[in-house]
Amino acid sequence: MFRRFGSLALLGFAIAVVSRVVRGAAEEKAEEERRKNAPFSFDSRVTQERFENAVRMALSGLRNAEETEICGPVVTVKMLSNSGISYWRFTIDFNDGGSYTGRYRIDSTHPDSLVPDRVAEEIRRTLED
Repeated sequence: MFRRFGSLALLGFAIAVVSRVVRGAAEEKAEEERRKNAPFSFDSRVTQERFENAVRMALSGLRNAEETEICGPVVTVKMLSNSGISYWRFTIDFNDGGSYTGRYRIDSTHPDSLVPDRVAEEIRRTLED
């Protein structure tokens, strides 16, 4: 009898832990979506002009950058592959709840490349100076 109760208690505990982890992940995802979709506005510390200059500086050393689009705090870059046969893109989104905080999200069609992270960090460093 005790053994059965202990197994049921352990099962109940495991279900509670899993439920809490799943709920926490869902809450994190909802918060991330809220931060990403909040209306963005530049401020006196990071103006649109300063942001765009930081982007241009960060991209100036990339020989394979073909096209760049800056739309508010979102930067999209079209890169020529090293082979020169195809293209890939990455997007860096600096919108963090409607303002620039230094946090960013990256989406890339070439997830193994370190280029998007390096560009994002260079932009962040430039804006924090």
